[in-house]
Amino acid sequence: GSRSRVFLDDFRAKAESTIRQPTHIGHYRFNPETLVGSFDEGAGGQVFLWTQLGATRTPEKHPYAMGADLAWGTGGSQANNSAVEVIDLVTMEQVLEFVTNTMPPPKFAELCVSLARWFHNAYFAWEHMGPGGEFGKRVLEIGYTNVYRRTVNEASTNSHRKKTKLVGWTSQNQEIREGMFTGLSMAVVDGQLVLRSKSLVEETCQYIFEDGKIVHSGSKRSEDGA
Repeated sequence: GSRSRVFLDDFRAKAESTIRQPTHIGHYRFNPETLVGSFDEGAGGQVFLWTQLGATRTPEKHPYAMGADLAWGTGGSQANNSAVEVIDLVTMEQVLEFVTNTMPPPKFAELCVSLARWFHNAYFAWEHMGPGGEFGKRVLEIGYTNVYRRTVNEASTNSHRKKTKLVGWTSQNQEIREGMFTGLSMAVVDGQLVLRSKSLVEETCQYIFEDGKIVHSGSKRSEDGA
């Protein structure tokens, strides 16, 4: 079948030009009961920051948007990663990246909510499919409400359709998926969004069109089945 790249040379050139080493590398730790967290700088940490921290060791008080992609967190060399990225909505720069393959969805949800609060109650979106259902359930149990909600049609008791709001986005619809990738590409090329992470840029460049559908060129069935 036919194959072509989703993100073209203009995207790659622009994205690679804005890659930077993190300002801070360390660990984010939070109280499992209160979800109050803090950043501890140190080599070997999995949290990358591209922002300065104030006297209270917290990010600048800007509006932020946060997105997460979920896996089952089973660990192992072939397990898919869960990842969370944060964008500063004033500068439109990526300011955080955290990636793990060992954290199950409910625990990852707790970490993400704690991070969202640390980033001054960031607007939060995640993919609902697969482990995202279990993840979203935990976010709602915690009570974090500044989240993306999609409008869907549901059958009501009198057989009519009604619209409702459900948390999390879905990429099952090819049109939505293409729109998301196109929007990301245009924003980066036009300088409206600045990516800092080398691994994130490399990941985006692995997406291709295959027989009219967007797929990840390096994808293979992983140990966690995602």
